[in-house]
Amino acid sequence: PGAGISFSNWDKAVDAHVGRLLAYALPKDEGTETQRTLIDRALKVRPLPDDRRGRAPTLKGLAGTWAMDPRYADKISGIANEIRQRA
Repeated sequence: PGAGISFSNWDKAVDAHVGRLLAYALPKDEGTETQRTLIDRALKVRPLPDDRRGRAPTLKGLAGTWAMDPRYADKISGIANEIRQRA
C-alpha cells in the first residue's frame, strides 16, 4: 500500500488511469469496444473487484471507492473549475 504503480511512458499511464476510471463508472461487460479495451488493459495492471464495477458513474461515486476522502468529488470538481477559469 502506498507504493503506487509506475509506467514506461505517459500514454500508458493515461490509458491505465482512464481505463480504471471507466471500470468504476461502467458495470462489468458494458461500454464500447474501445472502453472495454481500456478497462481490460488497466485491470491487468491492477485488478478491481467486480463489486466495485459500475459503482461510480459520477464523481460522487468515487468517494469511498477510488478515493477514501469523502470530499474527493468536491475537491476534483473545484480543481477542474480552476483550470477552466485559467484556460
